[in-house]
Amino acid sequence: MKLVLNENIRGLGSTGDVVTVKDGYGRNYLLPKKLATYPTEGNLQRLRKAREEYLVRESDHIDAARLIAAKVAEKLEGAELTVAMKANDAGQLFGSVTEAILAANLGGLIEVELHEKQIIMGSHWKRIGEYVAVVRLHSEVEVEFPVHVIAEAPTPEVVAEEVDESEEAAEGDDAEVSEDAEAVTAEASEEEKTED
Repeated sequence: MKLVLNENIRGLGSTGDVVTVKDGYGRNYLLPKKLATYPTEGNLQRLRKAREEYLVRESDHIDAARLIAAKVAEKLEGAELTVAMKANDAGQLFGSVTEAILAANLGGLIEVELHEKQIIMGSHWKRIGEYVAVVRLHSEVEVEFPVHVIAEAPTPEVVAEEVDESEEAAEGDDAEVSEDAEAVTAEASEEEKTED
C-alpha cells in the first residue's frame, strides 16, 4: 500500500514522503491516526506546500538545536557520567540502567532538562562496566557521551544493620549451643539414674 506521510515517523520517512507499507499497518495505524493519507493529486499538492513550510521551519529548529548541541557537547567534553547501581559480587546489577536513569543523571550533570526518549543506548545495561550512550537533541543532532556503571557502595546504616544482624545471629547460635549442651547433660544424668 502506498501512502503519503503527514508527519515524520522514525524509521519510515518524513512529512510528504510517499512510502510503501503493509496493508494492515496503513489501514489500522497510519490512516486512523491521520499520520498518512492516500497519494491523490490533491493530497500530494497540499503536502508539497506543507513540506516546503516544514523545511523552512525545520531549518530554524536545526540551527537552534545545533547551537544547543554545541553547548551540551562543550559541557559533555571531558565529563564522564557515573551511575551507581546496586550489584552483586559478580558485577550483575539488581535491575538495569535505563534511558530514564541516564536522562535524570545527565540532566543534573549538564543542567539541561532531557527526556528519556532523547537517550539512545541500544539495550538496557545489566552489568557493571563502561558504556557509550547518545543524546539525540534533534533528528539531525546527536552527541555521544561515556557512561561508567559502578556498584553502589553500601551506606553506613546498612553496614551497621548487617553487623547487628550478624551479632544477633551469633548470640542466637550461642544460645542454641548452650540449650543443646543443657539437653545433653540432662539426658546423661537421666541415663545415670536409670542405670543405678
